[in-house]
Order: sequence, then structure tokens, then C-alpha cells
Amino acid sequence: NMSLKVKIASRYSHVTLNLWASYKALADKYAKVNLGLGAPDYNPPVELSEALTSVLEDAISDCKISAATHQYAPLVGHPELISALADVYTTEMSRKIRPEDGCLSVGIGAQGCIFNVINALVNPGDEVVIIDPHYDCYPSMVQAVGAKPVFVPLLPPKTSTDGATSVNANDWQWDRYQLDSVFSQRTKLLVLNSPQNPLGKVYNRDELLVLAELCQKYDVVCLSDEVYEWMVLTDSGERLRMATMPGMWDRTITVGSAGKCFNITGWRVGWCVGPAALISHVVTVQSEVVFSVASPLQAAIGRVFRSELNNIKGKDDSCLAKLRSHVKANRDLAVAELSRMGLSCVIPSGGWFMLVPVAPRLLPLLRDTSASKGPASDVSIVELITKKFRLATIPASMFYSEEFRCTVGHGYLRLCLNKRRETLVEGLKLLEAALAAADSLAASSSIIG
Repeated sequence: NMSLKVKIASRYSHVTLNLWASYKALADKYAKVNLGLGAPDYNPPVELSEALTSVLEDAISDCKISAATHQYAPLVGHPELISALADVYTTEMSRKIRPEDGCLSVGIGAQGCIFNVINALVNPGDEVVIIDPHYDCYPSMVQAVGAKPVFVPLLPPKTSTDGATSVNANDWQWDRYQLDSVFSQRTKLLVLNSPQNPLGKVYNRDELLVLAELCQKYDVVCLSDEVYEWMVLTDSGERLRMATMPGMWDRTITVGSAGKCFNITGWRVGWCVGPAALISHVVTVQSEVVFSVASPLQAAIGRVFRSELNNIKGKDDSCLAKLRSHVKANRDLAVAELSRMGLSCVIPSGGWFMLVPVAPRLLPLLRDTSASKGPASDVSIVELITKKFRLATIPASMFYSEEFRCTVGHGYLRLCLNKRRETLVEGLKLLEAALAAADSLAASSSIIG
């Protein structure tokens, strides 16, 4: 028998299953097309490879560059990346940010940065407000430090509950009374994600001002996860940031991601932007726990950002604008095709993903297979269409707290739009085949009934 001493630490005992690993294994075994996981299936901009090559070539001919490339980067980040980010966010935050100000730090991906922030600021017994649906790592990290995650859901507009009409993700709203009720003197942190995964909501100014008012009333720090900051899919492409709201710079840490900016999720480079007083705590955790991030990758990303500065506002010839245009075109294609199939969808205003309330229409398939032995859940439907129709998706319910998983979060599947167009078209054809099979079964049952 295994000794209790070698079991997983109690702070992680609530993590019973790595759902990402489970769905990836299912997709790898059965799926022809994977529209579930947020993994682009096309090459990132060639500028990234060229920049990395130039960094390594420069290191051969220059001893100083060699040391900066092949040895540990400074704890806050590689000078080339920190310098470029300072210029980028000087524009984005409408305030002067210099590399020497201590307002920036680089971490191991955005998730590593979020880990650093939570471990730096949250104490046992604190409460952390998380808006449902949420990226699944947030509550696990909060619970690991002995704090309590408190959830408030975004609610779909009443017109969308029948599944017959597509709605914009921005129309999902919180109940103001419910929102107010989750804040208290015990609240240490608000975790905000905009553009939001998986819903695709981009918070407007009025919504950010409401959250800003609550943060200042209860002396709360905002962790603003903005990894999809360059993927705003509205016609204007306007990016509103919590840190720019009145009174919020001094209590907001903004998290960004090279992976989501440039389709290089495997490079694992993210960053934090905020007041030096808060960033210094993040750097302390970084220094004691995970140390620095791969130096040549940081330098290459810095060079690409430097070349993007002239086009940072979205000109068509920038890497960021081209990637955004690709995802926006895929979104429009998916909306048109899903509408043709008689499906509604939640039209995202930002990010890589789209929610489709398709699960109820696929329910007849469960009654025709062994999957019906369990509850007729989103998970069962995802497993069935992955195995039988070779299309991998993700149930939106996994992005919800247990409190709201079976109510607000039930019935939706998440589709990734950041794929090759051919991949998306093929995946939608597989979904259409699943719908046709479900409709046929439903019609047969109706006749028999």
C-alpha cells in the first residue's frame, strides 16, 4: 500500500483529473479533426523564425550578445523583450513605461505569470472573485494557496435560451446584485479575462467601470488576463484595458502572452505589466520558484514586437493584424455554416473560440449508444461525436464552477476558430453529419411514438 506521505499534497487533492489531457488523448485516438483544443494547426508568422535565427547568428559573432542569449536572462526578463514591451504598453496604457521602471516581468507563459501573481498576492483565507465561464487553471491556483474562489456567472440574454437565435457574446451579462454580493472585505483579487475564453466576450467601458468601482470600494487587486488582447474581432478592433480605467493602474496587473499573440504557444513566454509596487512581488515569486525564461526566445519575441511597433494599431501588413483577420474570417464562415445547419451560436467579439448550443440537438444520439448509460451530459456527447464522427470538441461546462456548471454552462460545445480554413470546413462537415444522424433518430422516435 502506498504511504500517505507520498500521495499528492492536500492543496492539490481537489484536482482529480486533468481534463485537457483526457480530451487530447481521446482526440488523438479517434478524431480526424480537432476543433476542441486551442492549438493552431498552421505555421506562425515567418518573422518569428527569422528573428530567432537572427538572435542565434548574432550570438556567434558577438560575445556580449552570446552571453545574453545563452545564459540566464535577468529575472524581470531579457532586455530586448522588456524594452519592446515597454514601448508597446506605453502606447496601450497611455502612460510612459520605461524598462527601468520595474513595471514589467516575464514569466513561463501567461499561465506561469498568473501562478506568480496569485502566489505573490493571495493569502490563506482570502477570497478571489472569478467570473464564470473561466479558464480552468484559475480556481486550482487559488485553492492551492489556501484561498477560496468565489464565482459569479455571465448570463445569456433571454432571447438565446431557446437555442434558436444567435447572439453576440457581449450580450452575456452578470446580474448586478449577484456581482455585488460576491465582493467583501475578504476579497483580495478579481480575476478578469477579456477577450474572454471560452465565451469570446470583450468587456465594454461601462462594465469595466463597474468592476473598477468594486475593486476600489473593497481594496481589491485586479489580475487582468488579456492574452487575447490583439484578437479583438469587432470592426473597430478597439482594446479597452482595466488598467486604463480611472484609479485602476495602481491596482491592476495585466497578463499577456506571446503564444496567443503570434501562434507560438510552445515557446511559453508571457509577461506581467503593472505598477512597480505589485510587479516587485511577482518578481520575488519568480526568483524563488521558477527563475527565468529561455533567453533566445525572449530576445526573438522582443525583435518581432519591435518590428510590429509601427503597425501595432492594426495595419494590414502587421503579423498581429494578419492573424486577427484570419480568425475573424473563420468566425464569419462558422456563423454562416452553423446558421445554414439550423444552429444558433454565441458570436465571439474576441479570442480564438466560439460556443455553440448544439448539445441538446445531439441528445438523440445518446439514446442509440452505450453512452446513454450515463447522464445525458455534454461530456457524453463530446465523447460520442469524437469516437463516432471523428470530430473533437470541448464541453463548455468544463469552464464553469460546479455551482453553475449544470445551469448556465450546460448544453454548449466550444469550437476553436484559430485553425486552417480547410480544417474548420472539414470539422463543420463532420458536425453536420452528426446533426443529420441525430435528426434522423429524433424523427424515427417521433414516428414510433
